[in-house]
Amino acid sequence: MLLAIQRGPIFDHHQAIVESALAAPRKLHDRDPSADLAALAAAYATALAQTHGFIDGSKRAAFLAAYVFLGLNGCDINAAEVEVAAIIERLASREMSEAELAEWLRGAWVFLPETDR
Repeated sequence: MLLAIQRGPIFDHHQAIVESALAAPRKLHDRDPSADLAALAAAYATALAQTHGFIDGSKRAAFLAAYVFLGLNGCDINAAEVEVAAIIERLASREMSEAELAEWLRGAWVFLPETDR
């Protein structure tokens, strides 16, 4: 789904990078089955933002992956666009860790009512 949403081109040799990044939450869950939704969403965002698998739009793809994952699990992010952009920029430049992003997500999410899912 992310590849369909992502507008930036992807070279064949970057395909493996993107696929590996998309597997990061599953690997985290295999290592730590108690990982919560925030940790799994942060794994998506961190892997995509820091590996730069897309020629253009890796940070956008990182946020979208976390946002869609949380949305599919009944959560929404309650934060201003400018705050989200700053967070993703810090994550991509490695000024913020995956654990710090997970903590921020825990404070920024809200559960959606069943009718909004």
